[in-house]
Amino acid sequence: MSTPRPFVFKKAPQMREEDVIPVLDVGPFLAREPGALARLGQEVRQALEDIGFFFIKHHGVPQKLIDRVFAENARFHAQPLERKLSVKVNSKGIGYMPSGLQQPKYSQDGPPRKPDLGEAFFIGRESKAKTDETGTLDPLYQGGNQWPRDFPGFRDTLIEYFDAMETLSLRLLPVYATALGLPDHFFDTAFLPSRPMGILRLSHYPGTRCEEHQFNTSPHIDGDF
Repeated sequence: MSTPRPFVFKKAPQMREEDVIPVLDVGPFLAREPGALARLGQEVRQALEDIGFFFIKHHGVPQKLIDRVFAENARFHAQPLERKLSVKVNSKGIGYMPSGLQQPKYSQDGPPRKPDLGEAFFIGRESKAKTDETGTLDPLYQGGNQWPRDFPGFRDTLIEYFDAMETLSLRLLPVYATALGLPDHFFDTAFLPSRPMGILRLSHYPGTRCEEHQFNTSPHIDGDF
């Protein structure tokens, strides 16, 4: 009987600077330090033009709240499927989206894709369904949320996190305006004080090996801010 050889991890290739997602410090801007807005706007513009994504730090959202949201996400998706389907996603895009329900098309010329493997739970801002001046129901993601029954702590944590993230997002509006070379408060009339549509998605990726033309979440372009 042979002795198994120890597994040796190969040394990871050195990352190029252009392959690294930058981490931007928003703390000085939120503290209103002189020159912080112009500096952060330049960093955001460079990150989105060169990479397409960025992380932020010193954003003021408590780590304990973030940890609670991750824990609630895991707890929800660990439930039996029939329990999750009790709040299946509705025509507003609110609720539980099971694996295999989403199949976005990202190219008119691309090959047919199989449904995504990922599952998710969606909420919007917590409010009662309303109608606009024409009598039409609120648009996509607006209206009442769906909450699982007998699941204490889930709703309260998600609402608290949604509110914290919405507040942060609105505070960052001048940064995006500055990144585009626009006046600081250019976006205020579109976002304040009406607080337009927002969405929070709690995703779960099963980690299963995807088949050809299949993804946990397909490459796509979001049509929102």
